[in-house]
Amino acid sequence: MKINETLAKEQELAIKFKILSLEIYKFLYLTQEQRGMAEIEYLNKVYVSYIKLVEQSEVIMMNDKRDHLIKIDLYENDDSSCESNNIIINKEESSL
Repeated sequence: MKINETLAKEQELAIKFKILSLEIYKFLYLTQEQRGMAEIEYLNKVYVSYIKLVEQSEVIMMNDKRDHLIKIDLYENDDSSCESNNIIINKEESSL
């Protein structure tokens, strides 16, 4: 019975993921005047919805529920001839 329940739940989540992707497509297709919301506000709204869907999933492995965005470390460069801030991609995260 657990398999059937999990399958039904994952099917519902798949539909919600598809609806979310269609909403994103629709938002991007509209002109800025038609959107009715700033891009950053919409991005935050959609990201929160996406995270909630991922957290509800039992199929997505626990290790994959973490954020896979690249970590960027800023550091001060002592050499005055170069830019004062340089970006270094963290090697641990870039190997994923």
